[in-house]
Amino acid sequence: MLDQNLLKQNIIKELGIESLSREKKAGLLQRMADIVQQRLTLNLMAKMSEQDQTNFEKNLNETPDKAQEFIQNMFPNLMEIIQEEIIKLKQELTNHLKENNTL
Repeated sequence: MLDQNLLKQNIIKELGIESLSREKKAGLLQRMADIVQQRLTLNLMAKMSEQDQTNFEKNLNETPDKAQEFIQNMFPNLMEIIQEEIIKLKQELTNHLKENNTL
């Protein structure tokens, strides 16, 4: 079950990095988004058969829109999977900062 509160929390505030420059915050957010994207891709690929992976790669080579449509058709709960990955990353980051007494 999704922790909706954690999903809704502002990661900038949670990490205590409000005072960073706009550019640094944007860079950190982009890196976090990249991590979520990588994890999501690995997660989805692990759930696919070899044939599905081949079809996905074929669609990806054609256009990103076709690949996205393929994924959405295969995983009707895609938004929930994405939210789970975001929550996991938020939890990992906040736990890491707490453990290192930086939060």
